[in-house]
Parts: sequence; C-alpha cells; structure tokens
Amino acid sequence: MDEKVTDCGVCQVSSRQATFGLTRSIFLIATITSLDSNTTQVLVPYATSSFNTHSLLSVIGIVSGVMIAVVKAPMAKIGDVFGRMEAFLLSVLLYVAGYIQMAASSNVETYAVSLLQNHLAHS
Repeated sequence: MDEKVTDCGVCQVSSRQATFGLTRSIFLIATITSLDSNTTQVLVPYATSSFNTHSLLSVIGIVSGVMIAVVKAPMAKIGDVFGRMEAFLLSVLLYVAGYIQMAASSNVETYAVSLLQNHLAHS
C-alpha cells in the first residue's frame, strides 16, 4: 500500500524536521572544526619542541598558509565535478588520516606533512 501523502501539513512537518536536523548537523561540524583548529594551533609549539626543532614552527606556519590558499580552487573543482558529498568525504578522509599520521609521527618532517594534510582537509 504505497500511497503518496497529499496532506501539506505532513510535508511541512517533515520539511521542518529535515531543516532542523541539517542546521543542527552544520552547527555541530562547525563547532568541532573550530575547537579542533584552535586546539591544534596551541599544541603545535609543544609538538615541535618535543622534536627539538622549535625553530621550524614559522616554516610550518608559512607553508600551511600557502597550501590552504592554493588548495581551495582544486577542492572546489572536485566538488563541482564529482559532487559536494564526495568532496566532503575526501575532506573527512584527509582530516582523519592527517591526525593518525600526526599521532604516529616520529620526526618533525612527518609531523609537518601531517599538519599540512590536516590543513588541506579544512579547505
């Protein structure tokens, strides 16, 4: 018994619930990424000092800034060609892989690459 719902009240309630769920999801993702970027920014000096290469902190910051500026256009093109959801999933994959690599890094070069990978995910 597949009958189409023709009552507009049911459609409006369903639309309101979907809009509320979408708004709540966007707010949750924005809160998590904001907390993450602020926390990571504070903890980078501790990580670089544990490798006894605190002087590379400025180099990591400059390269990260350049990479963030350069990668926005290709990520937008990926979103246009393959779809928004696929671009979002690629960002999540880069984000998680960057943190796994960051946790497993044993030298500052690996840590810098993983931090760059994490910054790429934020675009």
